[in-house]
Amino acid sequence: LMPFGARYQTFSAMTEVLLRTILTVALLSGLVPISASAQELTIVIGKPPADGARGFGGPGATPISPTTVLQWLLEPRDSGGAQLAYAIAIRGEPGWYNQRTTWTASDSVPRFETTNWNVGPVRYAVSYNQKDHRLRTFGNEVNLAHGNLVLVTLGSQGVVNATVRADRHITFVMFEPGGFAGYFLDRVPELAAFAGLSPAR
Repeated sequence: LMPFGARYQTFSAMTEVLLRTILTVALLSGLVPISASAQELTIVIGKPPADGARGFGGPGATPISPTTVLQWLLEPRDSGGAQLAYAIAIRGEPGWYNQRTTWTASDSVPRFETTNWNVGPVRYAVSYNQKDHRLRTFGNEVNLAHGNLVLVTLGSQGVVNATVRADRHITFVMFEPGGFAGYFLDRVPELAAFAGLSPAR
């Protein structure tokens, strides 16, 4: 198989109790909940087709810098084109992704569509629940309705001490397939900064 690099975020007393309960349930399930701030960004590429063309979608992945890989899922829109479900940027040491890479679909997580990734010694899963708009990855669960740009920094031990942020929700729509990574990267400055391509703005 070719290397990966060659192919591809004071409540009231009752609220505090509720939050502690949610946190306890998440910790007991082995997941860390990710709270996201309500930063919204809308990006539209192209124009809606006049003939009501069918929507398109699917997953993708590509390196966007020597340290960072971008993985994403586009979902078809009933009115044509595709909309972003989530984008995950994974940052590590330079060239960490230039290793033997395999991936397999799995039903190991109930109600989630899961893909298991093996990038050399880095092994992780991406699990997506379309109905509830939730994502599980690197031991964290993300509410995609609040933050669908997920920034992952691998730790010194890779997956074991990785950190996860999901602090921006991006409504991204495109009407022609192809070129997602370039369009997205050019329009999301915090992603470019995360990947070491430009200073944060």
